[in-house]
Amino acid sequence: TGASPHPDSASPGYAWAVGDGGVIMATTDGGARWNSQNSGTTSTLASVAFADAEHGWAAGGRTNGETSSDTQLVLTTSGRWAPSTWSATCET
Repeated sequence: TGASPHPDSASPGYAWAVGDGGVIMATTDGGARWNSQNSGTTSTLASVAFADAEHGWAAGGRTNGETSSDTQLVLTTSGRWAPSTWSATCET
């Protein structure tokens, strides 16, 4: 499967797109050239957001039927992506 771009731009000329297999593509020249960035995951990333040119988050995951999911959040503070570890609890 190919990338399904979901672009975000935090600074003029800068943009990122994410997609299948953990793909992250970035441009610093308004889209004339795109470079691949290692996300650290093979999960499909469906959304990306940046606070500025260096601080960003990408989220996505896989669903295995109705019984389990693989939710993934990766973050960068310098252009190097790393999976984030977090957990959530729900009390009734």
